[in-house]
Amino acid sequence: MNQRLLLERLVRDGVATRAELADRTGMSRPTAGKILDELLKARVVENVVIHAANTQAEARLGRPGQPLRLQSSTPRFALVHVGVNHTDVQWAPVAGAADEKPHHRFDTPKSAATWFAKLRALVHSKAPKGLWGAVVSLPGVVNEDEGRCLFSPNLSWANDVNWLQDCREVFGKPVCVVQEIRALALGHMRDAPGERDFLLVDSSEGVGAAVVLAGQLFAGASAVVGEVGHTPVVGHTRLCGCGARGCLETLLGDDGLLMSWKAANTGSKSLAHDLSAVTPPDWLLETLTALAQGIASALNLFGMSNVILCGTLATLSAPAIIHLERGIREGALPARFGEVRVQTTTQKRFHGLSATAVNRLLELSPAA
Repeated sequence: MNQRLLLERLVRDGVATRAELADRTGMSRPTAGKILDELLKARVVENVVIHAANTQAEARLGRPGQPLRLQSSTPRFALVHVGVNHTDVQWAPVAGAADEKPHHRFDTPKSAATWFAKLRALVHSKAPKGLWGAVVSLPGVVNEDEGRCLFSPNLSWANDVNWLQDCREVFGKPVCVVQEIRALALGHMRDAPGERDFLLVDSSEGVGAAVVLAGQLFAGASAVVGEVGHTPVVGHTRLCGCGARGCLETLLGDDGLLMSWKAANTGSKSLAHDLSAVTPPDWLLETLTALAQGIASALNLFGMSNVILCGTLATLSAPAIIHLERGIREGALPARFGEVRVQTTTQKRFHGLSATAVNRLLELSPAA
């Protein structure tokens, strides 16, 4: 538990001395020092080289303790995102992904057998030596402890896979799984460690959300958490992959947006043009109003006032975001007592998978 506290602190701070890590975790300095020595020996953390140019000034002030950081050079984890259309893979050191560009991408096939054949071939030919484990993000309703996708409306074959067992056979190393939107929330926490309470909403192939309270992902009593995309929208009847009709996802997911744009027949150049238009079209404003109602309900339930938008939502024009923000404030009770903030950000998926590896795989890895 103490090891995890120190690692999580390093994930947030990036660089810190032993004394700083002990103080920030509330741990005794001898205890923190012993654990950090073990992590150095296991090559989980590394010393930060202090440039000679700084030595004289540091000597005058009293040389500080040796700074430490998570190991940042040798790939240790395979980060795998299983998307509806594409599967992305990155090899990352303990310090995490340097950017969000996958090292490898292949089209997600229509069957588990073909997907595993593609992954096996990729690992056999491209995986670096010395990996300690793999993290796999999955769409839909995911039981992360059991490593099973309980229900994926847009990738049905994922429901029949024992992801922990089958992926371990491919990598020959410990494996853990994380639900894809929860991975995005973890990535945002790693990128913006000062934000401790927020609702992250992502719209891409589907629509989902994750709740972070006091710096921790909200888990809930079951795996069905954050499924804002399956909120019914009154007056809409499109069939959703979940079997219901009129789900928000049928309007706001990538396919839903394309259908709405075509149905509106406004004569605009493209869907992207409408999403970024200075004067958003009526069909888009109606969709954003429905989203605002769903977000406001979540804020009322959790007593939150900070909303993070990513995916396709991050590409909306400023007037479209203002319309969405206005709708959220009108329905969110926390707005009566303070400010409700709506921000956009890029998807930090690999950052989130890296954080998951630190939190859940290092204690499983014989090397660490």
